[in-house]
Amino acid sequence: MKFSDLARSLVAVNPSPRRWPVAIQAGLSMLIPVTVFALAGQLSLGAAASLGAFTAIYAGSLPRRHRMRTIAFVALGLVASATLGVLLSFDDVLSVIGVVVVTIAAAYLCSATRLGPPGPLFFTLVYGVAAQSARPVALGGGGRDGLLVIGLVALGCAISWVIAAIVMRVPRVKWQTGPIPVVRLPRLRARADRVEVLRQVLAGTIATLVTIPFDLSHAYWSAGSALAVLAIARGSSVTLSRAVHRVLGTLVGGALFVGIAALHLDTIGVPPGLLLALLLGVLQGCVELVVVRHYALALVMITPLVLLIAHAAHPSDPVPIALQRLAETVVGAAVAVLVGLATRPLANRAAAADASPR
Repeated sequence: MKFSDLARSLVAVNPSPRRWPVAIQAGLSMLIPVTVFALAGQLSLGAAASLGAFTAIYAGSLPRRHRMRTIAFVALGLVASATLGVLLSFDDVLSVIGVVVVTIAAAYLCSATRLGPPGPLFFTLVYGVAAQSARPVALGGGGRDGLLVIGLVALGCAISWVIAAIVMRVPRVKWQTGPIPVVRLPRLRARADRVEVLRQVLAGTIATLVTIPFDLSHAYWSAGSALAVLAIARGSSVTLSRAVHRVLGTLVGGALFVGIAALHLDTIGVPPGLLLALLLGVLQGCVELVVVRHYALALVMITPLVLLIAHAAHPSDPVPIALQRLAETVVGAAVAVLVGLATRPLANRAAAADASPR
């Protein structure tokens, strides 16, 4: 990929289908649980429940009946990821092994069911945040009751499902029709699908292993970055472009997170938890509006969104967290590019085999 093409991708705005219905669902799914728990004086519980809001960003192009079934499947996957994170949270090494397990399972299921973007990324993210919330304080975690964390994620998923069901009944919301995934556990139907899963599993696993010498508690960040870069990128030029977009977007988004965390929200006259709930809802909605049009801009909003959730669930110094997020994003993006290049011949042969008449 030429440098001029890469530079143009940073300023170009891509065409996008209408995204506002999904953006409204995603924003409300984030806003409502955080607001309710903030009003009850339990902001950290709202942050855990907000993990379920990621249910709403999947399968945005499907008709109502198929979408409700699909996001119910997604919700089960997110709750299962959180459950595994809680079960393995008592040991750092087991938690890292869990990242690899979730990566393998999510990559397989997302490809086999044709789930589409954002793919396995948020299953890994929910696993990691749940594990960090339930990890004992002595190990640097939040020390939250594991069953409570699982229940909060399930509650957030249920809220997202209900909001989607309501919004999609609005007569003016004319849903676009896209490929309808088969929500069951099928085998991978094409060689290209197998290569896609192999690339994601390799990238997620290698990115996790590279992170181990530095910090075990956030190994899922590097794995998530690798998965995100490869989620829709089969060509090496697209992979490189997404990697650069992700790193630059994370850099700016991390600085934005530090700035937000430094504000004295309690001096504005509005309960800080309500301001945070509104901010998270707006960020989530805006991400869905721009993610197709400009990936780096979406990352500018995704990064503070994710870090604010983690910060609310387990408060810590924002600057080291932002720097660690950036470093692990660089690692994950670099690993994704290298894996993409290494498996390019295999991907080309698989694509040619699938295209040839049988």
